[in-house]
Amino acid sequence: FDPEQKATERLAATLLDPAQQAAPFSELQAVVDEAMDTSAGVALRADARVKGPVWASVDIPGTNLHMTLVPPRGSGREASRNEVISRLAEIQGRSVNLVASSYVTASCKEGKQRRMVSFWRIVDTEGLDEGHHLESQRQCYHITDLGSLGSTTRPSAAFEVLDELVQEEKQAAGAAEPQKSPRSRHWTTSVTLFNAPLQITGVLTLHGLVE
Repeated sequence: FDPEQKATERLAATLLDPAQQAAPFSELQAVVDEAMDTSAGVALRADARVKGPVWASVDIPGTNLHMTLVPPRGSGREASRNEVISRLAEIQGRSVNLVASSYVTASCKEGKQRRMVSFWRIVDTEGLDEGHHLESQRQCYHITDLGSLGSTTRPSAAFEVLDELVQEEKQAAGAAEPQKSPRSRHWTTSVTLFNAPLQITGVLTLHGLVE
């Protein structure tokens, strides 16, 4: 029996329900509130020492789900990344409301294997200021549904899928032709829009720090 896995499954099932039966917001919030009440996670101090790569996320208490705010490495200019991390360190532990608009399922064939990933697309964050975002990450905010991953798919595939969707949306809006990465793959996607946006409460957390 894995309490964390059970909590993840319960939250995931509740998040998915509005796409099927439009479950009331109060039911979803009750699940998150219960998780927050029983979570043993404690935010690290802003003056903690660095131990390896630092990254930031909004963690969903009581589960292993999160939304990455600043990835561990390789996103945009390093100076901008460090500035955002410094600002987030001042407010770590703050509650953040994530607004999800849809649930996305994607697959692609790679050789003889088929990779699959699903995620909740996050379109807004409440509780963060403009300076708390890394623009290269912001346009692809999401919560990966870890239960959707196969043995050959990494969680980072969700970012790849959403980046493709964002580029397609820019093209449809008349934006300039986007630059495709040589590593980009074509994903077949299915998007389920929620009847109303879902609000998910999480906690701002910095990783890679020690007291």
